[in-house]
Amino acid sequence: MKNQDKMSRLNIECRQKDKGAWVQAARASDKGLEEWVNDILNEAVKRADLSAPAWMTGFSKRTSDALMLAQIYKSSELLGRIEEDALLNIQGLAPGSVQEIMEWYHEGQQS
Repeated sequence: MKNQDKMSRLNIECRQKDKGAWVQAARASDKGLEEWVNDILNEAVKRADLSAPAWMTGFSKRTSDALMLAQIYKSSELLGRIEEDALLNIQGLAPGSVQEIMEWYHEGQQS
């Protein structure tokens, strides 16, 4: 995980035998349970067919897909990337998508 990411806790109930299996799977992957669970959940999100949030409505499918793959779900997260000059670090973001995002950003600044 990136150092600038805000952290959150996830507490879930599970069957003891399930947790035991997860611990074994984590060990088999040379990972701790926390890292293993994070990896598994993040991979599941990549495979899920999530619909883009309403604030992405004006973007092309290609742009919204790239943002979703980068796990940018809130407009504030995208604004942070723009302000940190880290927009080009978003994997799969085409030059046309960068232009779309910058137009969106400048329109928002005028409002």
